[in-house]
Amino acid sequence: MTDLNKLRVFLEVARTGSFSKAADRLGIPASRVSRNISELEAHLGTILLLRTTRRVSLTEPGSQLLEMTGKSVEALDQGINSFLTFDRAARGTLRVATSVSFAMTFLPEILFRYGERCPDVRVDVATTHQNVNLISETMDIAIRMGEPVDSNMTYRKIGQIKQGLFAAPAYCKSREFSSPDDLYNARFIAHRARMNREVLDLSLSNGRDRTSLKRVPTMIVDDPAIAERVAISGAGIAFLSHDLAAESIRRGLLQPVLPQWSGPPVSVYYLVHRGTAKVTKVEEFLKSAREVMSKRAVE
Repeated sequence: MTDLNKLRVFLEVARTGSFSKAADRLGIPASRVSRNISELEAHLGTILLLRTTRRVSLTEPGSQLLEMTGKSVEALDQGINSFLTFDRAARGTLRVATSVSFAMTFLPEILFRYGERCPDVRVDVATTHQNVNLISETMDIAIRMGEPVDSNMTYRKIGQIKQGLFAAPAYCKSREFSSPDDLYNARFIAHRARMNREVLDLSLSNGRDRTSLKRVPTMIVDDPAIAERVAISGAGIAFLSHDLAAESIRRGLLQPVLPQWSGPPVSVYYLVHRGTAKVTKVEEFLKSAREVMSKRAVE
């Protein structure tokens, strides 16, 4: 097969009528231009250019080659350049998988920032409590709680989520919660990921002491966002992130239970394909996510 790079060199010489001008436009030494032309002529078995001390002219085969290939190579180069530009620009669709609770708590601000950076990108968000396989599900990014185990993915920590116990004021009204011992007869709404077989297994600390809380929950749900809504109804105590509960606390729908006691912070990670981590639309989303998570950490 004919080397396309040699063909591009020939086309540039044919159009400029000069080896030196072609070299300048291509950004290569004139000696390389001459060598490429000689190798192309040897490959095709014909003389393409007549060289004199003052000018370069096309032979009949050279004119035929220019006519037959010039527009095709131009179209090929334009297509490749358009593709590279598209890849660098933030366009197309970005597919993101995350949990319902993360989507409700953090995603609105992340998407607002992302929309300002990448107004031409369409974002498709899939919310699920299950770990999504990025390849089989054709997702660009997944955001997960806890360190991932996907060895074929690039993953980075973008923040931490502080957790505690929350319940509706009506549920707490007739009960006194002053220490973890007071939780023995409480009703719990458990997020499935917190379950150890049939038992809700939590570790709590007040900065000095630690205690392990093991209870059979009254209800088990798939996502903390559901646990929050059930807790608001007065059905029991839910173990939630402070960020998720913040709006309900502000509206008086929830209140902290044992506010001096909290669970260990949960790390938040993003996962991306190794081959797409540097794509502009992906990079800009991750930048927006990191900014929002770091801002929440400061607050």
